[in-house]
Amino acid sequence: MNEKNKIYEIATSLDTTSKIVIEKAKEIGIKLASPQSTVSHEELNKIIEHFKIKKQLSKNINSKEIEFRSLIVEIHRVNKGWHSFETSNRFLEQKDNYLQSYYRKKKNGLQKELESNFTDMIHILPEDETGFKSIVIKEEYRFDEYKDACHKI
Repeated sequence: MNEKNKIYEIATSLDTTSKIVIEKAKEIGIKLASPQSTVSHEELNKIIEHFKIKKQLSKNINSKEIEFRSLIVEIHRVNKGWHSFETSNRFLEQKDNYLQSYYRKKKNGLQKELESNFTDMIHILPEDETGFKSIVIKEEYRFDEYKDACHKI
């Protein structure tokens, strides 16, 4: 492939669709608009590596673990958004109650799903000094940098 790698060319070489390549790229923080979009050589390598990891994961773990991992990653993604929101609100000295409510509801919903569907894979710890309980992933189910599922709110 040339220096400017088009998404549809990458999809063909990975034996998949452009839509899937765009979705997988988004998972790793690469935003693409269409199959005609191009990526750098570095971004191409990241996308290919992500496909290899996903393929290996699907071979090594069952569907419940894949669903569990996806949920943990989503909880952390929402939590990062929440912390960014909190920081910007402190910096700007203004409140956005709608956005605060959105993050809280989204995180609450994800954590309830985690508690109801994956109780055998997590521990719920008692309240800490912040007044919140924490959800921790059991040792045998930890992956990548994910060791917990954040504070319950």
